Amino acid sequence: MFIGVDESNHGRFPEIIVSCASTNKDYIKVKKFSKKRKKIESKRIKTFKGFPYKYMIFTENFGFILNRENYKTIAIGEFSRFYSKEGIVESIFMDGNIPEHQVEKIFEMLYEIDKRIEFCFGKDLDKKLKIVNEADNRANFLYRYYRDSPEKNKAKYLDYLLIPDLRKYEKFLI
Repeated sequence: MFIGVDESNHGRFPEIIVSCASTNKDYIKVKKFSKKRKKIESKRIKTFKGFPYKYMIFTENFGFILNRENYKTIAIGEFSRFYSKEGIVESIFMDGNIPEHQVEKIFEMLYEIDKRIEFCFGKDLDKKLKIVNEADNRANFLYRYYRDSPEKNKAKYLDYLLIPDLRKYEKFLI
């Protein structure tokens, strides 16, 4: 299984980090995608062309507990744990540059979850790999949804939400 990960808001709240999963190797072959994001209608978000997905939301409340760069570490840990229950995770692809000290934390954490998981990251992976592009589309849709929806509608996508147990990550967040 391959996992693509992208974030919505690059350091502003709410920060929404989304993962998409697939066993199709074609989704991790390098291609070029348009810089334009697809407009996604809310009725299509549940399947998004068959890609299973999960997401996490980091709000201002997390800022009191965590350094912002740790959000990615926690998200990768939660996505890895979730998808490992579904099958073997071969690789996780994440869009963006990650500081070296954070990469070390991520590798250490992934080794505890399953030492076979490869972690790959890089600038513009959302424009090169379909699986990361799909995560990017969902992250941006969910960010706009949570930002713009009335409070009473906020529960619409809770089935896809992962809520981290921060105790699992204490030693990685120092």
